[in-house]
Parts: sequence; C-alpha cells; structure tokens
Amino acid sequence: MGYADDPSGPLVERPVRPAVSADDELDAVLILEDEDAASFVFRRVVSDLGAVPYAARTIAEARELAGQRRFACALIDKNLPDGNGIRFLEWLNAAQPGCAAILITAYGSVESAIEALRLGAADFLLKPFELETFSHRIKMQLERQRLLAEREQIQARLVENDRLAALGTLAT
Repeated sequence: MGYADDPSGPLVERPVRPAVSADDELDAVLILEDEDAASFVFRRVVSDLGAVPYAARTIAEARELAGQRRFACALIDKNLPDGNGIRFLEWLNAAQPGCAAILITAYGSVESAIEALRLGAADFLLKPFELETFSHRIKMQLERQRLLAEREQIQARLVENDRLAALGTLAT
C-alpha cells in the first residue's frame, strides 16, 4: 500500500503494486500503528527500503490484512486502542509462522521486552528511536527473511535432484 503525503491528514491507502507472486511476500511489511504521524514515518522508511508497507490502525484491521496476504515482517505498536500488541503478536505467530515481528512502544519495560521476545518477537524497540536504527533493524529482518526463503528453495532443489538421481539409478 502507498501512503498519503501529508502525515497530519487521514491515512489514504492505495495499492503500490498488485501481489503477483510468492516472492512479493518477501517485500510485504505489516505496520500496526494507531498514531498517524508515526504510521506515516514507518511507511516511508519501509518504502525507502524497497518493501511494500500495509498499514493498519487497529488489531482488527491488521488481522484482516494478515488474512489476505503473507508478510515478511510486522511492525507492531504495543499499546493500541483495541488491544495489546503483544497479544496480536501471539495471534500473528500462529497465523503466519515465520513473520519477523518487531514490537515498538513508548512505554516499555524490561518485563514487556522479555515477554515479547519470549513470544517470538524478532526485535523490541523503544520510542523515540533514531530513524537510522529503525531502518537498519527492518532491513536486517527483511534480509533474514530473504535468506531463509533462498535456503528453502535450495533445499527443495537438492531434494528434487536426489529424487531424480534415485530414479536414474533405478532405471539403469
């Protein structure tokens, strides 16, 4: 989804490009953030990394988006108007195993960071943070997802090659 050029105005979501193949899920980032200005910045950072941001303001909207496509990464605000981001993280891990979730909060504690990481968050960031740090953390997770997908493809090819080699041995 694209983003509106005015961070103070209403969020205007528009498709940047249609989902064409399974490779597109490696570039899809779910952003669950209820504050318009923060969501705008997050979407800009994700877009600048060459990924496609999909923004949701509520857990209900995020669940709907997650039901429509797979995400490589999710940026999840901890405190939301309709629930707790950590509870959404639990749901997302069950709905989309392997999605790299980064939990973000302005009201963090060591306990909440430990809980988020224990429940499968790939990272935990406290607001405010430097945009360079934020961008780097997202980039690391997207690269990790790409490497995992590449590893799976190589493993599948090796299995197929072994299967074909076994068939060749049987035929002789």
